[in-house]
Amino acid sequence: MRDPGPTGYDLEYRIVRPDGSPRWVRTRTFPIRDEHGQIYRYVGIGEDITDRVEAYQLLEQRVAERTRELSTLLEISRQVALTLDLEPLSDLILKQLRAALACDGAAIFELKGDTLTAVAYDGPASQDQVRQLRFPLERAPIRRRAVVDQVTVVIPNLQSDAAMARALRRAAGDLFEPIYGNVQSWIGVPMAIQDRLTGLLEIHFASLIRPDPRQVDLALAFASQAAVAMENARLYEQAQALAALEERQRLARDLHDAVSQTLFSASLIAEVLPRLWERNPAEGQRSLAELHQLTRGALAEMRTLLLELRPAALLEVGLADLLRQLAEAATGRSRLPIDLSVDRLAPLPPDVQVNLYRIAQEALSNVAKHSGAGHATVSLRCLPTGEGGETTAPLELSIVDDGRGFDLAAVQPDSFGLDIMRERAEAIGARLTIRSSIGEGTQVTVFWPGE
Repeated sequence: MRDPGPTGYDLEYRIVRPDGSPRWVRTRTFPIRDEHGQIYRYVGIGEDITDRVEAYQLLEQRVAERTRELSTLLEISRQVALTLDLEPLSDLILKQLRAALACDGAAIFELKGDTLTAVAYDGPASQDQVRQLRFPLERAPIRRRAVVDQVTVVIPNLQSDAAMARALRRAAGDLFEPIYGNVQSWIGVPMAIQDRLTGLLEIHFASLIRPDPRQVDLALAFASQAAVAMENARLYEQAQALAALEERQRLARDLHDAVSQTLFSASLIAEVLPRLWERNPAEGQRSLAELHQLTRGALAEMRTLLLELRPAALLEVGLADLLRQLAEAATGRSRLPIDLSVDRLAPLPPDVQVNLYRIAQEALSNVAKHSGAGHATVSLRCLPTGEGGETTAPLELSIVDDGRGFDLAAVQPDSFGLDIMRERAEAIGARLTIRSSIGEGTQVTVFWPGE
């Protein structure tokens, strides 16, 4: 037994009563001293502290549960911020919800117009059957109340004869038995972002329950995360559609500004060419050459636009052919003669080929639009291999024009796409050099060191 010592001690311990129930006891021991200050006995006082200990244990349990719940919601929030793919995110939310609420099934319904449509489910029922569920709000009063009135609806006994239970069963129709046949308690939680209604979160229990306020608050938190995920997916889809529309509009402008104008000029030349040839064969020969150049340019421009619709095609042909196509398209668009000089190349890494193509595309666009040049040259040279034993030789891509040039010090970095070209060069470990001065033309050079 422990020596009480000169000051006594406090001791807490657990006992089991004859009926098997545990009790917690706190004993406080005090020394009794004589007139000389010597301890001659101890007095102990026992106190039943079972209620206090159990209350503390319950508090610790609730803190642990709340910590787990907040950690789960934090992880879901992180996933919502990281991904815009609704399907895996919905699956994650429902699995975490089932674990947190110990429910047997859960479903997310998206509000499309005036109809709730099942978009995700986790539980024992068939996924295919659940995804068939469609609930027009006018024929689903219980769900309408949850969504429109923004209240959490609880049906403690879905199989009972209560009015709400009957209404919910009636709305499900033939799908009630296969999906809800084993559901005893049902909870409908509204999903909304600010004033925008997004859908409904359904929670299914195979046993009769009456959720406490903590469970309801937790369900609302999960519903909010699901609403954010659904809204993010909707906005992303809209952004993609808008981007596709803008891309189509850009291609339409390019077709009008380049191909249509070129073909119009070609058609005029073709129309007058027979009479011109009769009067002046030499001039007819010159116009025929111009017609040939225009049609080649239009064809190259069309191929370039098709590449924009299918970027993967940039890797299906070599860089030399891509540069030839760019040069012909620029000539057809601006009537600017462009000489092309390309060395024999080994296959390039995909990112190198794409970025060199894009740099050349941007540079030639600047030549055609801004330079006022009478002539331009595009060259791609393989440089002598150094002693490093590179598998792909260093390359130098150069675009030179004899146009009006510009003052590099006076030009903003983002003008003429210069920043974009530099970023593309840096992305492949290349060095971009731009030389220009007023009245002296412009030279854009990209040096790639090879591999």
